[in-house]
Amino acid sequence: MTIRSFVLRQGRITAGQERAFAEHWPRYGLDVSDALRLDARALFGDDRDLNLEIGFGNGESLVQMAQATPDAGYIGIEVHRPGVGHALLAAAAAGLDNLRLIRHDAVAILRDHVADGTLARVQIYFPDPWPKARHHKRRIVQKPFTDLIWRKLRAGGEIHCATDW
Repeated sequence: MTIRSFVLRQGRITAGQERAFAEHWPRYGLDVSDALRLDARALFGDDRDLNLEIGFGNGESLVQMAQATPDAGYIGIEVHRPGVGHALLAAAAAGLDNLRLIRHDAVAILRDHVADGTLARVQIYFPDPWPKARHHKRRIVQKPFTDLIWRKLRAGGEIHCATDW
């Protein structure tokens, strides 16, 4: 499955966000390698519920959810560096130990690094609608992608998706 749902634009990153990468990425960030395995035991040392948010933006809601449910594990995937930097700052300020962040393509992460039946919940909030007809192929919420998500969910798991399109 090949869905390229994003266009990498550098964007403006603040000095604080840049510093957050240097100071907080080692604690919260996950570097993508062939050995990366996304499961609760590997990430958090136990069998807690594992929730994944795709395209977390600046991470505000992701950090709030991680704060509200400290017994669950959260993984956030976002490709845009300024948003990841903002989330790193917020996670560190909150002192979270149940959150990990990935700066990579969500399709590749799900396909290559998450075993089937692993996730309790997948969240996708307000994905880019790609309204032009020639860009529809970039929409992340397509049948092949939702089929992939369903395979990664454990029995009773859920997808929570909200869009304004």
